[in-house]
Amino acid sequence: MGCATYVRSSDRRKDMLIRYQEVRLPRVFTLILLAVLFWTASGNLSAFADEITSFDATIEVQPDASLDVREDLTVKFDTPNRHGIKRFIPVVYDRKHNNYTIDLKLVGVAGTDGKYVPFKTNRQGRDFFIIIGDPKKSVMGLQQYHIHYTVRRAINFFDDAPEIYWNVTGNESHMPIDKVVARVMFPPVAQKGEILAKAFIGEEGSTKTSPYSLELGSATFTCGKLEPGEGLTVVVGLPAGHVNKPTEWQEFLYLAADWWPLVVLPAITLSVCFNMWWFLGRDAGKRQAVAVDWEPPKDLSPAEVGTLVDETCDLSDMVSTVVDLAARGYLTIREFKTESLFFLRNKDYEFTRLPHNERQDKSPLNSFEQLFLNALFKKGYFQTDTVRLSDLKYKFYLEMRQIEKGIYQSLINKGMFLQSPEEVRQSWICIGVIMFILSFVLGPIQSSYGLGMIFSSIIVFCFSRTMPARTRKGCEALYQCLGFQRFVKLAEKERIKKLVTDDPTIFGRLLPYAMVLGAADQWAEAFKDLVVSPPDWYISSGSRFQTYSFVRDIGDSTRTMGQTFTSMPSSSSSSAGSGGSGFSGGSSGGGFGGGGTSSW
Repeated sequence: MGCATYVRSSDRRKDMLIRYQEVRLPRVFTLILLAVLFWTASGNLSAFADEITSFDATIEVQPDASLDVREDLTVKFDTPNRHGIKRFIPVVYDRKHNNYTIDLKLVGVAGTDGKYVPFKTNRQGRDFFIIIGDPKKSVMGLQQYHIHYTVRRAINFFDDAPEIYWNVTGNESHMPIDKVVARVMFPPVAQKGEILAKAFIGEEGSTKTSPYSLELGSATFTCGKLEPGEGLTVVVGLPAGHVNKPTEWQEFLYLAADWWPLVVLPAITLSVCFNMWWFLGRDAGKRQAVAVDWEPPKDLSPAEVGTLVDETCDLSDMVSTVVDLAARGYLTIREFKTESLFFLRNKDYEFTRLPHNERQDKSPLNSFEQLFLNALFKKGYFQTDTVRLSDLKYKFYLEMRQIEKGIYQSLINKGMFLQSPEEVRQSWICIGVIMFILSFVLGPIQSSYGLGMIFSSIIVFCFSRTMPARTRKGCEALYQCLGFQRFVKLAEKERIKKLVTDDPTIFGRLLPYAMVLGAADQWAEAFKDLVVSPPDWYISSGSRFQTYSFVRDIGDSTRTMGQTFTSMPSSSSSSAGSGGSGFSGGSSGGGFGGGGTSSW
């Protein structure tokens, strides 16, 4: 019985606790919500409890087109723990999608009755901040602040006629303003009719006007209560020649200050690229005089020689491999006439793969040559011993990229380059492309950055061709190649005659080297009347052999080969700050000056 009573009393206590929590929880949430609302309201009230009872500004136009601005503010502080005011004025504007910067210099700040008052200045983004007051002292009641500063580059000229377009109070103030008086002083004019004036009040973009009065040397603008976010903007136009325009040199300096990225970014890019080239892009070997050498480097194929000389593996270098393989006993080339036009020619060529022989043992294939030979005699999934050039159309291009990489890798393996010249160029080109793309991202934000990036990308593109560098061994081989080129161009007949006597195959054997060095015609001239029959690896459709005609035929055949090897199947696819006048399209918040004032 006692146990049952105890259980029931315990249950009652739990029920009471639950009911108490059910009642208490909504009250707690209500109190929290009221506290948040009170805090928010008090914050807003404190923001608007202080007010500017009087905003008196004098903007004096100087003969040198600068402005001398004095602002006298009377502020009533009703919020505790306030120290003074923050006056901020924009100094950077947007004009023609680029920055337009005015030169603002603070002359002085004073407090009530001209007494000293602590202040500090700083730049925050596009605004110049003047923070007035002592952070260790609080102010209450009426306080006066006198701000004096000068501004250059804040007068626009239209057909030499100066226009002052000035946002007096700014449209970003956090405090209401009871009364505003703005006086624009300027050198006296002969008649009031020569002065144009206008004033706008209200929120930014407002075209509501305000009354003004004119004198021969001044224009006075007044307006009543302005709420936070509202401001007074004045416009005064003077006759041409009344104010001296900045000199061309001053305008150039101003322009350079606004458009500095257009100069600085390319200059930095040029400096970086030049230093990278100086330390990484120059050949390791020293430049030396080119001596005559009657033979190219023995361990380099014609394709490698052509690539080493200009650091680029182009089509002629790769095609020279066909002639070189033929000269080394791996295949024969037969020229024959055909009735169908083949690349606008009535000639076709047949390649026949030769069985293993002694010449092949003396000159084994490297990796890219083996790849080239296999690709040349590839028919579907099988290898064949005979193929016509016309059969390779739209097929061989699939192998060209791997052959090109093989030539670069072979030169790296032989110590001619530390890195593939093509990869080096591509890396720099990628950097240039990224910079070019960035120019379209930055251009709409600021034109000078966009143009600066475009010129910088062009510099990178230009340097990309010079960045590959040969090793010391590569330089030695290069000068041997150039020596052979010089020998071909300056060869003496007696010397050539002796070479033919010692090696009857020299004409056909070294012809591919002369081709990649651009000296094939000189090679044919040197052997004229000394070689009377074509090499055993080339079967011509003509009857009489001449070195000139043979070299011409070889040139035609290699050009046709190049077109064939690379042929691909066709595919199918289906304000004042902005430079505008305040009299046409002007509004509150436009012009120079502006910003706002707040307490702190």
